[in-house]
Amino acid sequence: MSIRIIDPADRVSPYLSQCVEVLPNVKEDMCALRRVVLEQTPIPIRDLEVQVALFPESMIRMDPSTGEPICPAGTEYDAVNGFPIASQDAPAVGGRAFYQPNDEFVLVPLACANLDLVSGCDGPGAVEISAQVNDFDSRVTFNGPMTVSVGEPVPAAEFYTLPTSRLQTLEPAPGQTWAGGVDDPFMGFACLAVLDDAPQSTTTLVCREATAADTLVTWPNPSDAALGKRASAGVRLSKAALDQLLAALSMPSFPEHGLTIGLVLDRNGDAVPNQMVTATAPMGSTRPPPTVQYFSFDRSMVGGTRTTGSGVWASTDAEFGTTFTATSGVGLPVSRIGGQIDGRVTIVVLQFGIGTGG
Repeated sequence: MSIRIIDPADRVSPYLSQCVEVLPNVKEDMCALRRVVLEQTPIPIRDLEVQVALFPESMIRMDPSTGEPICPAGTEYDAVNGFPIASQDAPAVGGRAFYQPNDEFVLVPLACANLDLVSGCDGPGAVEISAQVNDFDSRVTFNGPMTVSVGEPVPAAEFYTLPTSRLQTLEPAPGQTWAGGVDDPFMGFACLAVLDDAPQSTTTLVCREATAADTLVTWPNPSDAALGKRASAGVRLSKAALDQLLAALSMPSFPEHGLTIGLVLDRNGDAVPNQMVTATAPMGSTRPPPTVQYFSFDRSMVGGTRTTGSGVWASTDAEFGTTFTATSGVGLPVSRIGGQIDGRVTIVVLQFGIGTGG
């Protein structure tokens, strides 16, 4: 969706030019537009022209440096009715209206400019979400105050990002679970985000693969036929526990681009010592091979080449999409997806003896 606010006499330098993805709602109707939030930018109080246009994804370019969408800017509007003039580059739906000082609002009538594009906007429907959340330290279900949500990370320059605006909040459900739905299908990955309700907490993510064909996405999901779709429950990590781990890693503050923290557990949820965790970068990676560090039993320092009695390990340089694997004789090899996402802690729980390949 393109929103442009311009001086009617100057169509080249807009006061606002916003291009934002509109996620379809369950009914797949125009009410989805109410989710769009205008960018906060100063607008002069004077005669203005407001343009609104909806384009299919195929007409949107991505800024290679920021990863932000770029909408077509050359739409022409009829001087009489304000609707887009039909052309090869016309939007599916659009319209324009004018603001004058003292107007309380601007009503922009919209019309179909290209019926073929409108017909191509049908979506695959809602995705059902179900999740459990465990505590990192106790490894049992956590029911304290927290926010649980779900979203799909997106690449931005060198690192992935998952801003709060892309997260859909879940609601408490029976059986100590969280449930909800998302209107937009997942295109590659899905991450369960858990934010402890304590000051200065950091959001944790447990991620798995998910595609447009998935109408139900769950955490945990230990037995999927597709290795990349297997995942543990979500994980709540207290600020105190995170601070302890960062101190052991000699990090005075949380790293800008995030990090991965992991656990190796047996089928009963107890830490497994003497385990080597391997990190396999995603296909096509151009970064140096990812590394893994192991925490001491009391988690006060890192060192060695295998887990201690704490079962805790970390990777500070693995890009998102890295596959982490534990392969010792406690059980079959178990693998999960992790890696850096800006401002987040990605949690990878490698638990033997449950599900497929564990």
